[in-house]
Amino acid sequence: MEASKLKVYLRAFESADLTLLNEWHNDEEINSLTGGRKHFVSSEYDKKWLEDKMLNNTKQLYWAICETATRNMVGYTSLNDIDFVNRKAFMGGLVIGDKATRSKGYATKAAILLLNYGFYELGLNKIYATCLSEHKTVVLTFLMLGFKRDGILRQDVFKGNKFRDVIMVSLLKEEYEKNSF
Repeated sequence: MEASKLKVYLRAFESADLTLLNEWHNDEEINSLTGGRKHFVSSEYDKKWLEDKMLNNTKQLYWAICETATRNMVGYTSLNDIDFVNRKAFMGGLVIGDKATRSKGYATKAAILLLNYGFYELGLNKIYATCLSEHKTVVLTFLMLGFKRDGILRQDVFKGNKFRDVIMVSLLKEEYEKNSF
């Protein structure tokens, strides 16, 4: 899809993003949808986390998801564990932190930008991801983008006082090229 038709764009993190990122890292609703455990994140911790994401980008790339019309950061995403030998990477979460912009297709548009970058700029052959099986919206988004289910990690995450299943998905470059995004 042409960049001009997208509602969002990706950009590198900036120091000014710290306040929003810290707010989102401590948000109950966002936390309930991720595979990570709940913990409270101080602004000092996030300052170091953000610095790492801005400066140490050889095996991981983090981007702010920004709304084109306002230029405001509405979320973030990443490629992690980038393996240039085997030409694959793990797609981190598509976090839409700004509640007013959720369910408007921004995560899908950001995912397309991330996939284009991974396949065409980095030369990756496979991008893979995981998500909680109960997070139906993300599962459907992955499938709509052409990802294939690779399997289920049964009771893989202990969260909210119970074990939860995690779905593994992956997308090959040749499969992505058959899509008409």
